[in-house]
Amino acid sequence: MKNKFGKVTIAISYLVVMLFAQTSNPIISELIGQVDSQNLIRHIRILTGADPVRINRIWTSIKSRQVGQPDHDKARDYLKSVLKEYGYQPEEVYFYWYDHEICNLLVTKPGCLYPNQKYILSAHYDSYNPTAGEPAPGADDNASGIAAVLESARILENVTTDYTIIFAFWDAEELGRWGSEHFAFNADRDNDTIRGVINLDMIAYDPANQSIFSINTDTCAGSVAFANTLAILSNEYCDSLQPIIYNPGSMLGDHQKFWNYGYKAVLISEAYRDGAQYLYYHTAQDTHEKLNFEFLTRMSKFALATISSLAGITTSDLVAESITKADNFILKQNYPNPCNATTTIRYTMPQASPVTLTLFNILGEELAILNQPMQSAGSYEIRLDLSDYPTGLYFYRMQLEAGQLTRRMMLIK
Repeated sequence: MKNKFGKVTIAISYLVVMLFAQTSNPIISELIGQVDSQNLIRHIRILTGADPVRINRIWTSIKSRQVGQPDHDKARDYLKSVLKEYGYQPEEVYFYWYDHEICNLLVTKPGCLYPNQKYILSAHYDSYNPTAGEPAPGADDNASGIAAVLESARILENVTTDYTIIFAFWDAEELGRWGSEHFAFNADRDNDTIRGVINLDMIAYDPANQSIFSINTDTCAGSVAFANTLAILSNEYCDSLQPIIYNPGSMLGDHQKFWNYGYKAVLISEAYRDGAQYLYYHTAQDTHEKLNFEFLTRMSKFALATISSLAGITTSDLVAESITKADNFILKQNYPNPCNATTTIRYTMPQASPVTLTLFNILGEELAILNQPMQSAGSYEIRLDLSDYPTGLYFYRMQLEAGQLTRRMMLIK
């Protein structure tokens, strides 16, 4: 860990915030570059029984995630352990449907500006094979979607968003989409504000390497405009992919339950009408060897770019009137942002206090610390020399006796 920023100067100053326009968000571009194909492969191999996994201190294999079979609960326990490893506390929502105990697994990442307005990135974790006695590995259907949601959750854990994100892992999709039905029913009953649902289901099959995928939509609740927005985001951040909007799209997925209750939703899937009809659907042959992991990696990047853009990871940074405060302590956005080699951070103190400024990388690792034993009340600026650091997303935290505040900045060289 470095213990200094390089050249640091402090002076009384006031901030004039400059807005800037950009077609794509460099922070989102940085984030999608962190999608790790090896993570995706590892999750799918474990969820299909190709690799053993240690669950509750016991080595085991997940051969079939079909509701009512023993390995179904192992899959849920595996997802819980991964999400806890990523820093979350997943919520288990149990209910009964006929004689089956069903459990949705939910992670809520609160938004900093609009915590009661939510976007949902989801996938179902159960699998199905109608042939008695055969396993239901469900590699494409739907370990692929699960892996993409997990990877988005991992990367966004330390990233502040304006809107709340729910990472949802639905149960019992194969029995009639009862997990999403339970959630959507309760959301409607409670008048929850869900701004949009992105449901990932079968996103790893591309036999001809066409890089095409489908955005399935419907006329319900602005879902067509929502689909158009996602197609634009795909072209903006993942131009190697070719989205095709199906309208009307498939009704076979958890998104359909949200349509029933008047919520915007889309299904992201393979282009099953355009040459990617999966031949191993609901069979014991739906295994990891059939998947195109390069395609899955691009689809996972698309999912991450979409939920990041919709949830507004930088909206509050680009609005002049939006200044972060805590008990009259003001920490302003660094300028310029993105920066090249140097940048300036300005802050206002309501009373005399020691000051500590800490720089972190996107993994939360401390890179540098600046301590000022005592400063009097007033407005100050700190000029940072970042020439020793690589391009990337960074966070800076200001600690005073009045409290602490954190903001993010982008370094581009």
